[in-house]
Amino acid sequence: MRIALKVIGKETRNRYHATVGRMGIKSNEFKGFPERTILLKNVVNIDTGDVITDHLWFTVGKTLKNLKLKEGDEITFNARVGTYRKGYKYKKTDYKLNYMTKIEVKRLDRELNAEEITSDTEPSFEELWKAQERKRQEREEYEYTQNY
Repeated sequence: MRIALKVIGKETRNRYHATVGRMGIKSNEFKGFPERTILLKNVVNIDTGDVITDHLWFTVGKTLKNLKLKEGDEITFNARVGTYRKGYKYKKTDYKLNYMTKIEVKRLDRELNAEEITSDTEPSFEELWKAQERKRQEREEYEYTQNY
């Protein structure tokens, strides 16, 4: 659980700073398609200077996609704390940042590698297949442990 986010609470918007870690993909079988994700590392509350968490994953929506973020870029934004249910069987409440606004990006001055992924890169068929396969394996392992 992210205690620092819990302490901040849901009522106020704060300014945060983070570094883009890497791009990922999550299997989203309930919506019918996998989605691109982005990892933000070392998330700091600018108002207090406190590190609120070592990482946060975000789904890449239109706003983040249009920013064309890449690994190492620094991002500053306003957001509000939200909650979500975490886990498959034993769900628990965890905290995240919602409703990013006033986003500013400090870009790294470097060329992209040929195979490097940015936030606007569409997932390849291979990435989608691997994400779905991982989800199937997790579900099978869970069902297997429930039977024994």
